[in-house]
Amino acid sequence: MGEIPTITVALAEQPDLLDQGRTAFYRGLVDQDGIAFVIPELTINTAAAIVLESSDPRARMTLRLKNALSADWDRTLSSDADGTIDTRFRTEGPAVAQLSSDGGMRGYRLAVWVGPELEVHAAAPPPPFLSLEQYDRLHGSRWAVPPTAIALAIALVLLALIGLAWARAAHLGGSATRRRGARA
Repeated sequence: MGEIPTITVALAEQPDLLDQGRTAFYRGLVDQDGIAFVIPELTINTAAAIVLESSDPRARMTLRLKNALSADWDRTLSSDADGTIDTRFRTEGPAVAQLSSDGGMRGYRLAVWVGPELEVHAAAPPPPFLSLEQYDRLHGSRWAVPPTAIALAIALVLLALIGLAWARAAHLGGSATRRRGARA
């Protein structure tokens, strides 16, 4: 984040406060240059939220949010009339939240909450894709050929051979007649 002070958010379970998820609380002073909070270990299946409260509701605070790999900020929020900002998001990978004030040192309190990872497979129907082993169990081995298919293949090969032999015999008989007629 360059020259901006950066804090890696240390999330911890707080069973006295919340039934689920992990939280981190910060307080301090921020100026127009800002301070960055890096929130690690996020997945797209993890809900996250940030709540900011300015110590002076008249002082404008700005919170910018992005995925750590994004070049630009994904969200820019300004504090409400009561000096608060509340945002919820999901992202894959670490997120960065940059907090700054409208000028001068301003006091803030920041809470970060990250929920438990949702188990998508528990809520969704099974995927339409099967592994090769699952397919073989359901439909038999892919190399197993039914006996009727083998008999049909042999019959087709025999018919093709008989057809070739008949065509060859007809061809040879016709050319012998033409040769006899050409000499006479």
